[in-house]
Amino acid sequence: AIALHPNGQVADVSDFRHVPPVADVRVRHKRSSLPQPSLINVPRNPEPRTGTKRVPQFLWDNAKYALGLAGSGTDAEHAAFSAFHRNLLADTNDPALLALLRFLDEWQLANHSSLRYSDDLLEHNPNVVFRLDGTRSLLHDLPEAGQRWASYLARVGQDPSKQQGQCLVTGSRGSLAKTHPLLKGVRDTKSAGASLVSFNFPAAESFGKRQSYNSPVSDQAAFAYTGALNTLLRSERKLELGRTTMVFWAHAPANGDAQAAEDAIWRMIQPPTDQSEDRKLADLLERMAHGAALSPADLALGTDRRTRFHILGVSPNAARLAVRFWWEGEVQELASHITQHWCDLRLLPSPPGWPPKPLQLLRETAVQRERKNIPPTLEGGLMRAIFTSERYPTTLLTAVLGRMRTGGEHGRVNGLRAAICKACLARDHRLGFQQEGAPMSLSRDEPSVAYQMGRLFAVLEKCQVDAVAPKATIKDRFFGSASTTPATVFPTLLGSCMKAHLPTLRKDRGGLAVWYENEIASIVVRIESAGFPEILGLQDQGRFTIGYYHEREGVLYAKQDTPMQEQEE
Repeated sequence: AIALHPNGQVADVSDFRHVPPVADVRVRHKRSSLPQPSLINVPRNPEPRTGTKRVPQFLWDNAKYALGLAGSGTDAEHAAFSAFHRNLLADTNDPALLALLRFLDEWQLANHSSLRYSDDLLEHNPNVVFRLDGTRSLLHDLPEAGQRWASYLARVGQDPSKQQGQCLVTGSRGSLAKTHPLLKGVRDTKSAGASLVSFNFPAAESFGKRQSYNSPVSDQAAFAYTGALNTLLRSERKLELGRTTMVFWAHAPANGDAQAAEDAIWRMIQPPTDQSEDRKLADLLERMAHGAALSPADLALGTDRRTRFHILGVSPNAARLAVRFWWEGEVQELASHITQHWCDLRLLPSPPGWPPKPLQLLRETAVQRERKNIPPTLEGGLMRAIFTSERYPTTLLTAVLGRMRTGGEHGRVNGLRAAICKACLARDHRLGFQQEGAPMSLSRDEPSVAYQMGRLFAVLEKCQVDAVAPKATIKDRFFGSASTTPATVFPTLLGSCMKAHLPTLRKDRGGLAVWYENEIASIVVRIESAGFPEILGLQDQGRFTIGYYHEREGVLYAKQDTPMQEQEE
C-alpha cells in the first residue's frame, strides 16, 4: 500500500503481506517462509489482458502498471495506467483522488530506489493499492471512487464494439460477457478455479453463438456474482458435504441482524460440541432434539423478521460447476425447518455425539463411510429436505439400508443409521405419504410387524452371543435376508435358538435363559396373528432396523444400575 501526501509525494510504503505461522520454526519450508499476499476486494476491469493489449486496473494494479517497475525497458504499461486514471478521475474534487492524479503527474521511474521495499517491488512485481496518508481507507473503497467505477462499467456495457444483448440476470441490455471469471474454493476443483457458466464444446452451442453468449449475462453481472461468490468461498461461512460446497448469507435492514442470523443458522447446521458455545442456542437445539414445541419468539433468534437467508450448494461437474441446491426465505422459516429435521431425526437412546451434522449422516450412506463415496445427488437432496421440510430423498433410505446389509464392521446398525430410517418414515407419515410412522423410543406394543421382527432378531442375536460367543453372529449372516424376506429366515433362527442356544444357557445361567424365553414369547405373540411376511418393502425394512436398534440399545445393551442377571432373578 502506497501512502500519498495531498501534493502527490509518497509518504510511505506498507507491506500487507504476511508470513503464515509455523509451530516449529525448524521444520519451516523455504516456500512457507515467504510472505503471502493478503486478500483484498478490488474493482476488476472487465476487459481482459490478451496479447499486447494493455488494460490497467482502477486504483490498483501490479508494480509494472502502477509504478512502471519490472518492465522491459519501456513504461508503456505505466503510461496506460496514468491515462486511464486521468480520464476516469477528471474534474474530481476528492482530496485522496486528487493526490493520486498529482502522484501520476510527478512520478519518475528513477524515484523508485527511494521507496521502502524498492528491491521487492522491482523483483516480484506485487499488486499495489493506494491510500491518502493519515487515513485508513484505500482509494478504491471511497464512495466517489465507487460511483465513478459504476459509471465506467455502464459506459463499457454500451460499447457498440462488443456483442450486445439482454442480460438474463438484470434484464437490461448491454455488453455480454464472452467468458465468466473463475470461481475458486469449491472442493475438488482445480486450483485455477472453475466456471459456473461455460460452453466449451460445439454440442453445447446453438444458433451460431459461441461460448457464454449461449447464456447471455452482462459483463457487470458476471463480475458481480463471481466477485461475491469468491468472497463467500473464502469465508468461514462455508460447509463441505462430500463433494458439495455450501455457502450462505443473510440480508437484513441492519448489518447486525444479518450477522446474528448467519451466526445462529451456522450453529444450527453445525451443532456446537463445546461447552463454552452459545448456551442459548445449545438449549434451543436440545429442545429441538427432544421434539419440544417452540414458539415464534424462540425461532426469532433476536433478528428482524425482514431478515432473509440464502443458501447455495455447488459441486464440480466435468469442466464446470453444478448447482446442487438453492434456498432463500425468512430466517424464522429456515429455523423452523431445521427444527423439524431434528424432531424427525430424534431417536432414543441417543447415539454418541448427538445431534449429528449433515456430513455425519451422509457418511453413514457411503461405501466404507468414505467421504469421496457420497453420491453428489444425495448431498443436494438431503440439504433440500432439511431447508424446505419436504420429503427426504428415497435414495437416502435405500442407501443406508444397503450399507447395513453388507455385514462386517461397515455394515453395523448404529444409532445414526437407525435415526436416518426413523426420520424418513416419520416425515413421510407427517406429510401423508405413509399411513404408519415410526416410534422415537422402544414401543413394545407397536402394531408394525416389521418393527416387532426387528426386536425379535436383536433378542435372537444376543441369545446366541451369550450362549456360544461366535466370531460372526446372525447379524453378519442373516440381517439382509431377515429384513427383506423374513418368512424364509426366521423359522430357522427360532429353531436354532430353541434347540441349541437356550439349552446351553440353562446349564449355567438359568435365570437368563428364562428371561430370553419370556422376551421371545412376548414378541412372537405380536407377530403370530399376521405371520412372518414373505417380503418386506423399503419402508418396512426401515421399521425392522428401528425395532432392532431399540431392542438392542434400549434393553439388551442398555446401561443399568443393577446387572441384568440380578434383575432377572
